[in-house]
Amino acid sequence: MNNYQVLGIDNLGHTFDNSRILSPLILEKENFSKEIFWSNPEEEESYQKISQFNCFEDKAVKREKLYNVLINSPFFNVKSWILYYQRLLDLKFSEFSEKIISGKNIMKYRPFKGEYFIGIETDYQSCKINFRKGWWEEPEYKLIVFEKSGSKKINKIISFDKFVHPHFDPPTFSFAAFFGTRTIYNVSELEIVMDNGTKKEFLDDGTVRLYNSNEFEDEYKRHAYFYYDMLYQTTKEYIKFIEESFNPAE
Repeated sequence: MNNYQVLGIDNLGHTFDNSRILSPLILEKENFSKEIFWSNPEEEESYQKISQFNCFEDKAVKREKLYNVLINSPFFNVKSWILYYQRLLDLKFSEFSEKIISGKNIMKYRPFKGEYFIGIETDYQSCKINFRKGWWEEPEYKLIVFEKSGSKKINKIISFDKFVHPHFDPPTFSFAAFFGTRTIYNVSELEIVMDNGTKKEFLDDGTVRLYNSNEFEDEYKRHAYFYYDMLYQTTKEYIKFIEESFNPAE
């Protein structure tokens, strides 16, 4: 359904992309999957151990700068989210137990074939940049087959720019799409409105406190957890296929 297009005709006879009418069906399917997933007490316990952080941060700004700052809302707790992503990767891809940190790049890896290794690499910089623009997006991971040439130096043999199974891309709702399900509302067939949850409190000292409702915080964190699990479930056979297909002699 994610790749299926639905065309509609407006009251002027113009054709438009009306694929968003599928969103409730896709969301219903996902919610049913999550209901099954969260019935597992082990997953619930693991989630509770690593998810105790605030999704958003408060901002105090001068009134004259309010709308210059507000354009980048909501204000994500960048450091905590990045740490959460790292914990999720450690949890769901625990077999990638070794780590190489080179500059801003972080590589989680494991033995592959012979003298070769396979790793999941990212620098989290795109996430940090998008967070500061008020965008919630999943990290950009790469899958790398490499050989070592030192404690931190590697020689890349194969690099897959997107670490995702090509038939499950994305493995479930992307973070931006899921955020949209909680912040975008239909006014009519052709009109939508967005409320990202950022609130304003005007203070006596001439500043404005900007803060986010915590109404959906748990859902956002749970969705990220579920996403990483689905990423693991869909990529483990993909990695196995790569391993079986890889011939160092060729």
